[in-house]
Amino acid sequence: MSHPVDFAKVRNVLILRTDHLGDLLLSTPLIRKLRTALPDRRFTLVASPANAQALAGWDAVDEILVYDARWPLRQKWRFLQELWLTNWDLCLTLSPRTISYILGRLSGAPVRAGLVYSRRILVRLLRPLWLTHAVVSRVDERVAAGEKVPHEVLQLDAIGRAIGLPADLPGPLEVPLQPAAQLWAQEWLAAQGAPAAGMVGIHGAFKWPTNGWSTADFLFMVQTIRDLPGVNRVLLTFGPGDKELQAEVESFLAKEPDPALLLPGQLPLPRWAALVSHCEAVVSPDTGSLHLAVALGKPIV
Repeated sequence: MSHPVDFAKVRNVLILRTDHLGDLLLSTPLIRKLRTALPDRRFTLVASPANAQALAGWDAVDEILVYDARWPLRQKWRFLQELWLTNWDLCLTLSPRTISYILGRLSGAPVRAGLVYSRRILVRLLRPLWLTHAVVSRVDERVAAGEKVPHEVLQLDAIGRAIGLPADLPGPLEVPLQPAAQLWAQEWLAAQGAPAAGMVGIHGAFKWPTNGWSTADFLFMVQTIRDLPGVNRVLLTFGPGDKELQAEVESFLAKEPDPALLLPGQLPLPRWAALVSHCEAVVSPDTGSLHLAVALGKPIV
């Protein structure tokens, strides 16, 4: 059984979150709770290229490093060397991925805490090698049985409890708004003639045209929301994985322009967040945009 960590011995904290934007934002309550418990320690976050910009400037971490699984072997080796040369005291492996377990083990941190899914047999067998404080989640079993599962924020909070953090409820999701991006968003909206209120954001994720839905269905939904009372503009955003739907929507609107629909195109994460912060509400599938809206305190559908 794992035991609480002696936080007096912790100086450098390594946090591994090498997957997607939504996963990173769902980790912010745990990171904030740990930062509150250890206010004067150094926190380093290792993120993927897709989510590294999301928390730039966030006061809960001191440094953000990027790890890209697509790097050539030589570049990966250099990254591992630099990781190993730092004296880490505590490592949180928040991405339940083999590469994250390996990075955590190679960091040399004497305390390594993380989540392990019960049906990943090999990971469970190797967890004594990879983790000193492993929290076994049976979410996959519950999903298979059709049972209700705890929210991922609560699953991650169990890692904090395993190392000795208080058992009080985790706080809200967080995302920083960068001043330069906020200024850009204000200027861009002003150039579009967008009013100060009444804008609804819709994220055009690739998940929309599934289960019988088509691009035409998506556009019908957009136009229906546009015509709702009190809605003055609809902000349509798309992520890097949504380019096919984006191209189809832009092609349709090129033939039938609609000044009420705002399409800023592909955006860096800070600018995307800044635009979403101006929305009255956000409509999105269960993906990173949904968690971004939650972190910004927006009502969501």
